[in-house]
Amino acid sequence: MSTGSSGNPAGRPAERAYKRYKLEEALALFHQTHARMGLEIVPGSAIGHTYLAQHQELGTIRLLVLGRSSEWYTYRLNTYADNIGALVCATHDSCLPIPVFALDTPGSYYQPLATRYHPLSKIPARFFRTERGHKMLLGALMCRLPEAEQVLSGFPRSTRYHMELEVRQLLLRKRGRPIAGATASAGSQPTRAT
Repeated sequence: MSTGSSGNPAGRPAERAYKRYKLEEALALFHQTHARMGLEIVPGSAIGHTYLAQHQELGTIRLLVLGRSSEWYTYRLNTYADNIGALVCATHDSCLPIPVFALDTPGSYYQPLATRYHPLSKIPARFFRTERGHKMLLGALMCRLPEAEQVLSGFPRSTRYHMELEVRQLLLRKRGRPIAGATASAGSQPTRAT
């Protein structure tokens, strides 16, 4: 396999490799590697793309599998996913209020409100012009991280206004069609270890 000038196989830029993460790929990889992440799936607990799992630190949690963590906001899960205790995704490219297991960084998980790269203030401004960087900053703003507000204040006024408008639009979105297993019925909430 040849590597191009960018250091990636076949000379593809990093942004193109980032865009390849899909739900089907994440599901297949999750089924192969969930034990390496410290997750024990409860047999017969799958509902759509959600699974009930045991984790040593988090206890019994309902997991949702997505291609990228930024899809949490794309699918409006911030408006109704009260039953989801953690997210499993191919890559963590956002900031979420729940733990995130990224399949491209096995063996550990991201704590709630954690971004893949931190601190945000030390990341070069050009990174936030990429799709991954934009989604990471947008997620951090959705979670109201003070550090994200600080980064945003350093942008030109028009960029700042566009980002603030996008956050407002995401916050005002109505609940969409629920993903199976993402909403809790009465008394079905799993307990978390404290």
